[in-house]
Amino acid sequence: MFTDAGRNMLAEWLNDHSKKVDIKWIGVGAAPAESYEYDGTETGMSDVRYIGSVQRTYIEEDSRDIVRVEAVFDPDSPSPVPGFVNSRGWSAGEIALFAEDPSYPGDFSHAVMIWIERHPEIYIPQEYEHAAVLEIITVPIRFSNVEAVTLYTNGAGLATLTQLEQTHIAAIAYAGTQAIEAAEMDGMILAKIAQLHS
Repeated sequence: MFTDAGRNMLAEWLNDHSKKVDIKWIGVGAAPAESYEYDGTETGMSDVRYIGSVQRTYIEEDSRDIVRVEAVFDPDSPSPVPGFVNSRGWSAGEIALFAEDPSYPGDFSHAVMIWIERHPEIYIPQEYEHAAVLEIITVPIRFSNVEAVTLYTNGAGLATLTQLEQTHIAAIAYAGTQAIEAAEMDGMILAKIAQLHS
């Protein structure tokens, strides 16, 4: 769901169209208590364990008011945030999106958490021999006006053919409240491999 801070950023854009919402980072954290419910007042994650860069944001082809935010979750990769170390050996249960504060470009310490939701629980093993983890995350968010969102692609691709074939992929479909629709990702990985082989 959108946080109050996220709604405020969109409201600022409505008043000044130069203040676009640039969604630059994704966070994955350990699961909060089962009884916990989000209400929009959250300003940070309850137990963040991973921070990574968003690879691209784009408009849903069939729903022009939905923006898809896409990133690769790789707990073995270095975090783009200085001083923060991504880790293994925990159960993912929460996911959040962070927008850049235009007054502090590229500085995560001033980032604004605009959206947060539960992540389908999945254990990230500590030992490499147990499993490698590479998850392509797609979060669809319904905006009242997609022009407020900075759309971009970072890099030529989200994963190489070798990564797709040699790494255990967990493709998670998200379903949240109010702000998002269900993401239909079944078969995406196999389809991508078939496409690259053809």
